[in-house]
Amino acid sequence: GSWGLISIDNKRITSADYLSIRPFDTQYFIASVPGHYLNLPRYGLLNKKGKPVTSFDYMSISKHAEHYLLLDQYQDGRSQKGLYDMYNEVMILPCRYRDIVSRYGLWLASLPNGKTKIVQQDGKPLCAHTFDKIHEQDQGLGVELAGQYGWINTKGQLVFQPIHKRIKRKAAYDFNSWELIDKINNQVLD
Repeated sequence: GSWGLISIDNKRITSADYLSIRPFDTQYFIASVPGHYLNLPRYGLLNKKGKPVTSFDYMSISKHAEHYLLLDQYQDGRSQKGLYDMYNEVMILPCRYRDIVSRYGLWLASLPNGKTKIVQQDGKPLCAHTFDKIHEQDQGLGVELAGQYGWINTKGQLVFQPIHKRIKRKAAYDFNSWELIDKINNQVLD
């Protein structure tokens, strides 16, 4: 059957154009329309007035931290994820990532090539680097780029650029104490 929205006082909000509509939260509905090729439904987001706030190009839509949505789109023969900010009704990250996770107020967006881009909550990159590896550790994130290491603290700040041979925490005190190992001379930097 086809579904639409009506208000509690029986006023039509949308016509019955959707395969399904379900409440998402107090402000939105997830709706589906017939797919183009695979006979699978395509999902999109409607606001409480019944207006689409996203396209209907997604295989799935799910809540992803506070007021963000993880959008899953089938492109180029694979699933690609993007991130949508429901509060501001804007796309933070386009659908071109294998996965997107939240750590320390940052988005870690995995690219199809295995590298990871680190993005702030507003969608702006934390830095120009796309990292080879990210290691979740006790007091933040260790980052690796071409065999060199850097560090991101729990406040989401890039404390050490990825230019070091090794970064090692000296001891677990109430304050952070670090050793930076020079990549050329293999010596501890002051």
